[in-house]
Amino acid sequence: MNRAWLWALGASGVSVAGFYAFRMYVRKETARVLREEYEYDKILTENPKIAFAAKLMNLPTAEELAESAVPLWSFVLPETAINDILEKERSSIYWPPTRQVSATLAPLDKVLFAALRAQSEANKQIEAK
Repeated sequence: MNRAWLWALGASGVSVAGFYAFRMYVRKETARVLREEYEYDKILTENPKIAFAAKLMNLPTAEELAESAVPLWSFVLPETAINDILEKERSSIYWPPTRQVSATLAPLDKVLFAALRAQSEANKQIEAK
């Protein structure tokens, strides 16, 4: 194997490793933002009634949501994945597969996602100001 092939192979390996590391960073940062800035896990566990409802509705943790919203071998940004989840709800490809089924009635799921969409829109308007 000549030197040019070795350089090309090495550069490819470094590129793949760099892309993987970047996506892992984006995934970890997404989980951190969900936990710290939005207090997602805290909201789902702090109040016993909400914790019971979250368990019944089979809601993902911040880690699970970040993992599914940031596929490692994809160029999709977390914002795009979250918007897809808000639009398609549990049928989104970015919703955690292990959380596809809820033990509650479908109308309760609709209310949950409607509330999430409303909160998302409110956050976007606050950020725009």
